[in-house]
Amino acid sequence: MILLDALFINNSGGKILLDYLVAKLHQSEKDVFYLLDQRVKGDFDFLPEEKVHYLDNSLIKRHFFYRKNSKKYSSVLCFGNIPPTIRVTSKVYTYFHNSIYFFTSKEFSIKQRLLIHLKSRIIRAFKNNTDLWWVQTEEMSKLFKKKWNFSSENIEVLPFFYSRNNQILINSKKDKNAFLYISDGHPNKMHLQLLDAFKDLHKFHSDTKLYLTISPQYSNLLEKIRILQEDGLGVVNLGWCSRNELDKLYSNSGHFIFPSNQESFGLGLIEAAQYSMKILAPDMPYVHAIIKPSLTFIPQNKTTITEAMITAINRELPEAKLLIKSEIDQILGKLI
Repeated sequence: MILLDALFINNSGGKILLDYLVAKLHQSEKDVFYLLDQRVKGDFDFLPEEKVHYLDNSLIKRHFFYRKNSKKYSSVLCFGNIPPTIRVTSKVYTYFHNSIYFFTSKEFSIKQRLLIHLKSRIIRAFKNNTDLWWVQTEEMSKLFKKKWNFSSENIEVLPFFYSRNNQILINSKKDKNAFLYISDGHPNKMHLQLLDAFKDLHKFHSDTKLYLTISPQYSNLLEKIRILQEDGLGVVNLGWCSRNELDKLYSNSGHFIFPSNQESFGLGLIEAAQYSMKILAPDMPYVHAIIKPSLTFIPQNKTTITEAMITAINRELPEAKLLIKSEIDQILGKLI
């Protein structure tokens, strides 16, 4: 029996990938037991009740789960960056997908930086309890080796994502004045810079729209959006969106803009590329590892963001190109 340990995943891009991974495992008819975060309870009702255990997001509770159950499994996939707290006899794979452990930008508060530092020490303490680390890109592999002095034999690059290439009807009448940014309001996502840049864009193109997906917990961003809306700017915060709603946004919006200055993967970039969107993105290694963007800018410089949006409106940009493929079948094949 396989154990999928995703105890520390409950939102954002990690949750999107978890949903896809669970669905694929379920379809494969492999014998899988799922250890999941209590906060996602209700999202996986299609799984047999006896095959799922929900826990609070607790390293200690997870430790005692392994102490009690570790001998039951032939292989373990830790989908949440942190290996087991004990060495188990089964084959263990740990999927590492969070670049904040490599470098923390100044946008994070002191409290957030301290928490990230603590989590980094936890990963370092348990790093020998996994047989292989799986990462999403060659860039992540390089950063991983540098951070923890690992050899290439311990790391495999196995990106995965839902591939829509053969299922998409491309809208030939995209709104050229509409910019889309699918991401929550984490500090590294640079929403404040984008909003300031969009305010400057409004001086030249007052009929533009900016669609965002920021959750209620980021009250400072929501307040800034409210002020911009009162000033007549076309900023629309959609909050959480269903898969069908996201598909419509990708299909109808003229441009995808992604100002994040720090990513392990950039799932939104991959999805936008699959919809043949014109993508404006930072000139950074994580971007060039997965797509060929239509236009680049410097995320810390709002002027370059504004200039990129003006160029996108006034010129016909090339479609972005996806440079990687999903390795979901290879991942499932390794779990026995």
